[in-house]
Amino acid sequence: MLASGILFFLRPSRLPLPPVIATTGLDPAVARLITQAANDLRAAPRSATAWGALGLALLHYEFR
Repeated sequence: MLASGILFFLRPSRLPLPPVIATTGLDPAVARLITQAANDLRAAPRSATAWGALGLALLHYEFR
């Protein structure tokens, strides 16, 4: 029982992938901002700051 509990907490966790965001037709500056935020998130997928930056950029430009 104890061993199964230890294995549960030591197993590698799956990270959610950042969404694929279509930036065609957007202003080039907006597209760069969103693309950079997504790239930063892919570089550090466990970073709450990176997830927040992408979320704020998408919210600001009214992506749903």
